[in-house]
Amino acid sequence: DGPEKFGAAMQDCDAVFHTAPPMAADADWNEEAWVTPAVKGVINLMLASSQTPSVKAVVLTSSVATIEPQPDPPQRDETMWTDIDEVRVRGNFYVLSKTLAERAAWDFMEREKPKFRLVTVLPSMVFGPSRLPGKIEPGKGSIGFLLEWFMKGREGCTQASSYPEDWPRAHFEMV
Repeated sequence: DGPEKFGAAMQDCDAVFHTAPPMAADADWNEEAWVTPAVKGVINLMLASSQTPSVKAVVLTSSVATIEPQPDPPQRDETMWTDIDEVRVRGNFYVLSKTLAERAAWDFMEREKPKFRLVTVLPSMVFGPSRLPGKIEPGKGSIGFLLEWFMKGREGCTQASSYPEDWPRAHFEMV
């Protein structure tokens, strides 16, 4: 599927909101299942946005995980990226997908110089009602991740979090 899938939906839109790549709860835990759909989706969205004259802004939901350089600096800024080689070694395909998708969006902006502006939103963990079928299990979905985190007693870990209903307003404020 290419950018033409977005065309009709974008007609006469001033802003486009990319809230999340496709993430199946039962997807295989490998690079192909996580990275390819995320990167292709962002590239297609950017292409479709550039082909739609009314679009003035694209707001991309990324992740704070995309700005975790190693070693961990005392302060982060927009020039810092997560080390993709290190993330690959750890097998964290979610972080890899978010990092490569956001980088693809910024690379597109640099290469194509479209008439719209790109805004990225980098939330940390977003916790809310589970949309996954069945019971909550350790390691499945964000609630399952939190459950696993507490079950393992991870010392020294801190994690800012937010509620899903806060993000639509934040996206609109970015335009």
